[in-house]
Amino acid sequence: MNPRVLLGVGLLGVTLAGTAILLAAGRAPSVLDRLRALPEDFAAAYRQREAELRAALIPDDDAVAAARADVVARRSTGRGFGAVPAGTHAAPAGAHAAPAGTHAAPAGTHAGPTGAVSPADAGDDLPYAF
Repeated sequence: MNPRVLLGVGLLGVTLAGTAILLAAGRAPSVLDRLRALPEDFAAAYRQREAELRAALIPDDDAVAAARADVVARRSTGRGFGAVPAGTHAAPAGAHAAPAGTHAAPAGTHAGPTGAVSPADAGDDLPYAF
């Protein structure tokens, strides 16, 4: 090949490489600015998602007031959140069974609310796992 052509191609390559370097250097500050703003952007997105979830879980002030009133009522009556409502306790079994002449629930049944399953009957058939 002609040396002048090689020199021309070399100068063209150097010119293109220099242009690419200048363009990359011109963009570098924007990339650095984006990296510096990343924690602020993350915090803003986190706060936005938290607000969305709060709005979905607690839709209005009436629901919050009702939940707080329920907590106060349960605490004032001495019932916990896992307590069985009054009048729905299961019949005692064994030595403390009901006196003769009364109709106690047969063994293996639960005299609790409709649809309730005793822990002994539940076994490992839970609909979910942790």
